[in-house]
Amino acid sequence: MSEFGSLKNTFLVIGCGKAKIWDRKPYLGRVSAKDAYTSGLFRLCRLYAETFYPGRWLVLSSRYGLVLPEEYIEKYDASFKSSRLSEKDMVITPEILKKQCRYYFNDATKVVCIAGNEYTSILRSSLQEGVQMESPLAHMGLFGRMAWLKAQVNNRNSSLARSTNNGG
Repeated sequence: MSEFGSLKNTFLVIGCGKAKIWDRKPYLGRVSAKDAYTSGLFRLCRLYAETFYPGRWLVLSSRYGLVLPEEYIEKYDASFKSSRLSEKDMVITPEILKKQCRYYFNDATKVVCIAGNEYTSILRSSLQEGVQMESPLAHMGLFGRMAWLKAQVNNRNSSLARSTNNGG
């Protein structure tokens, strides 16, 4: 059973990113998925996930599919847009992604996806019937996405600080 087995409601999926730790440190071997992607957008998505969905978020990788944040992955260079990839960098198949969705979201009622439009569309087509999907960043450009994520986290932190200062 997955570590999500007892959590039944809403899960978050964040998209991976083209910028990876191996771009700057090619000598590294396997790293956790949460540390593998290094773009500013991914870091904000991770912060959002850790703030609002602790223990209930995954990364959608074109190579590995749905990956737990602590799961170790190897260097790869693939995207759902890729063509002519080496066998090592092959993109996950729709069948495997559907199996992963059934596994991780077996008891889910909703999945929130904060990934690019192509990744969101692929995830939506892989979800089992009865699971609702939201994509709050769907019609935003890069800077709009980053601003929205930053605002959400900052608002949450401000609310927590106010409640702490007020004895809450």
